[in-house]
Amino acid sequence: MVSATRDLDAHSYADVESQEPEIQLAALRQLKTDVIGHVERKQYAIDAGVIPRLLAVCAGQPQGRSENTAASSNASSTANAANEAQAAQVEAVVVLAALCGGDATPAMLQQRGLVSQLNMVQILGSLAANSDISSPLRLPCLRCLVQIVQTQEDSANLWAFLSQGSWCVEVLTRALATPKPVLISQATLIAQLFATLDESTDVDENFTEQLFRLFVDLVMSVTQSGRRRTGFTAMHVKLLEACLGAITAAIQDWSYLSELIMEGDSPETRSTIEDAPGATLDADKVDEHPFVGALVGLIRSDSSPVRLAAAAALSNLCRNGCIPERFKRDMVLVVLPIVVRLFDEADEMPGKAPRILTDLIADSDEMQKAACEAGAVKRLASILTPGTADVSPTTKEAALLAIAAVSLFKDDYRRQVVDAKCVPLIIAATRHEAPSVRAAACQCIRSLSRSVSMLRTALIDAGVGPAIFALLNDTDVNVQTAAAAAVCNIVLDFSPMRKLLIDQQIIPILVRLASAPALLTHAELQLNALWALKHIVYSAEADIKERVLDEMTPSRLLMLCIDGAAAASSSTETGSSTGSMTSSWAAAEQAMEILRNIACGRPENVDLLVSRCGVDALTQTLCAGLASDRLELVTSAMYTLVNVAAGGEDHRDLIMRQPRLLELLHARLPPNAISSSTDVRLAAVWILINLTWHDDESRAHDRRLRIARLAELGILHTLSLLQQDPSLDLRERVRTVLAQVESA
Repeated sequence: MVSATRDLDAHSYADVESQEPEIQLAALRQLKTDVIGHVERKQYAIDAGVIPRLLAVCAGQPQGRSENTAASSNASSTANAANEAQAAQVEAVVVLAALCGGDATPAMLQQRGLVSQLNMVQILGSLAANSDISSPLRLPCLRCLVQIVQTQEDSANLWAFLSQGSWCVEVLTRALATPKPVLISQATLIAQLFATLDESTDVDENFTEQLFRLFVDLVMSVTQSGRRRTGFTAMHVKLLEACLGAITAAIQDWSYLSELIMEGDSPETRSTIEDAPGATLDADKVDEHPFVGALVGLIRSDSSPVRLAAAAALSNLCRNGCIPERFKRDMVLVVLPIVVRLFDEADEMPGKAPRILTDLIADSDEMQKAACEAGAVKRLASILTPGTADVSPTTKEAALLAIAAVSLFKDDYRRQVVDAKCVPLIIAATRHEAPSVRAAACQCIRSLSRSVSMLRTALIDAGVGPAIFALLNDTDVNVQTAAAAAVCNIVLDFSPMRKLLIDQQIIPILVRLASAPALLTHAELQLNALWALKHIVYSAEADIKERVLDEMTPSRLLMLCIDGAAAASSSTETGSSTGSMTSSWAAAEQAMEILRNIACGRPENVDLLVSRCGVDALTQTLCAGLASDRLELVTSAMYTLVNVAAGGEDHRDLIMRQPRLLELLHARLPPNAISSSTDVRLAAVWILINLTWHDDESRAHDRRLRIARLAELGILHTLSLLQQDPSLDLRERVRTVLAQVESA
C-alpha cells in the first residue's frame, strides 16, 4: 500500500499541473489507472487534494502553465493544442467520475462538502452544456455528474446546467428523430440527472413541461420500435428505465404534470396504439390514454428493470388519482401481481418492488385484497426471515412498510400477516441497527394494533408493549415519532397493554416528548405524544388523569391550546399558514382533547379539571378555542364545555357566570353562520341540553334561572331556528332542549 501511494504522489499530482501537454496527459492516464477499482487509492488521492487540480484542468485553467507555452503562431499547432487540451479534459473528467463513484469515496465527498465547495456540478455542467453534441467531452461529463448527484444533491446548480440554453432539448429531440447510440446515451444520462431534481428546486415550469413531454415521447418511441423488433436492446432498456425514472420523479414532485398524461399525451404518444413487445391491450383503451396503456404494456415486458420502472410510474399516477377508470381493472389483475413477482427479480434495486407495492395499495381496500391474493404477505415475510441472504436495510424497511400498508384496514389481511408469522419478525425489526428499519417496524405495529382482536392476542403474545416502549427513548427522532404513533393505539381503554405501559411510567416519557421544542423537526413527535396522552386519559380512573395533569402541568397544557388558537387566527388574517402554524394548532386540538377527556365521566373529574386549572385560566382557554378560526379546535373546545356542563349543578352555574363563553357559544349556533358547521352546532346544542337539565330536584330553581338567562340572551330563539336543519341528529337534539325548556 505504501508503494502505491508513493507512486500516485510521484507521477500524478505534480505532472497533472505540468506545462507540457504530453506529460500532463500521461499523468492523467496513469492516475486513472491507479485509482479505478482501488478504494484506498481513491481516498489517498482525495486526501492529497487532487480534485481541485482535476477541476482546474476541466475548466481549462491548468495551474502553473505559462502563457508562452500555450501560444502558437501556427494554425496546425493551435489545433493540436486544442485537441491535447480536450484530451486532458476528457481524462480529468474520467478520473473525477472514478473518484465520485464506488463504495467509500461518495461518503467522503459528502462529509467534506467537496461537491458544493468546489462547484463540481457547475464546472462539469458548464463543460457539458457548452461542448458540441458529438464532442468526446459530453458523455464523460454527464456520467460524472450522475455519479456526483447520486452522492450529494446540488439541485440549484444542476437545474441551472440542465436549463442552460437549448442543448438538453436538442439532445432529446435528436434522440427521438434519429436514435443513434451517442444520442441515446446522452438522453439516458440527462433523464437520470432530471430524476434527481425535487420539489424544492426552483424550476421553470414551461421548460420542465417541455422536457417531461420529450421523456414521454421517447418512452413511446422506444416502445413502438421494440414492438417491431419483438424486444429491446440493452441500450434501449437503459433509456426506458431512465426516462420512466424521470417521469416518475416529475409526477411525484410536480403533480400537475400527471394532468398532461390525462389530457391525452403528446403527438408522438397518439401515434402509438399498441404496447410493449409480446403484450396485447385493447386499442380503445390506448387510443384515449396511450401513455398509460404503454405503461401497462411495459409491465409485461421481458426486462425486470423496465417492468419496475413502469410500475413505479403507474404507482405515482395512481397516487395522484390519474389512472383512467378503464385501466383500474388492469391495475388489479395485471400490474399488482407482476409487482409482487418482481420481489424476486429486483436484486439490483433493493427494496424498490415492495415500495411500489406500498404506493399501489395505500388507502385502497381493493388493491390490498389483490395483494393478499397474489401472495404478497408470504413473499414479504420471506424478506424479513433471518438467514435470507444479503437483505439490505433498505429492502427490509420497504418490506415492513408494505406490510404496514396491507394491514391498515381489515382484519382479514391482518390475519394473513399473523399466519405468515410476521409478528415476531416485526418485533425483531424494532431492534435492528438501522433507524429506518426500526421506524418501519413501528408503522407495522401501528397498523396491526388498530384491531382489538390483534391487541388482545398476537401482539400481546409477541411482547409488542416492551418493544414499542423501548423505542420511545430511541436516539433517532423519526423512530420516536413512529413509536409514539403506535402507542396511540396500544394505550386505548380496551388494550390489555395499557396498564402495563402506565405501570412502566410511560406517562412521564410521553409528557417529555409532548414538551419537545416547537420545531418542525419535532412537530409530529409532539403531536403523536399528545395524541397518546389523550387516549390514556380517555375513560381512565381519576388517579391516572391527575397523574397526567401533574406531569404535564395545567399551565403548559392550557398554553398549548391558547398558542394554537392564536396561530390559527394569525394564518387567517395573513391568508397563509406556515408549517409551524399548522403544527401549533394541530397540537392545540390534541391538548384541548386532553382537557375534554379529563372532564369526561363523573362530576369529580370536572372538579379535578376546574380546581387544577383555575376558573379564570380554564375560561380563557375555552374562549380562545371557541373564537378560533379552526373549526376542529372550536369543536374540541365545544365538547370540553359539554363535559363540564354534564358534571353537576355547580358546574352548569359556573358556565352561566361566564358571559364571554355564552356569547361565543351563541355566535356558533345560527344555521347560516359562516364560522360554523354541523359538528360545531351539534356540540353547541349538547351544551344547551346539559345546561337545561337538572339532576338534583332541590336545585330546580337554578335550572329555571339558567333557562331564563338563555332566553334573555336570545340563545333559545336562535336554537329554535335549527328545527329545520338538514341534519336529522341535530334536529332531534334541538327537540330535546326545547322539551326540557317546556317542562321546566
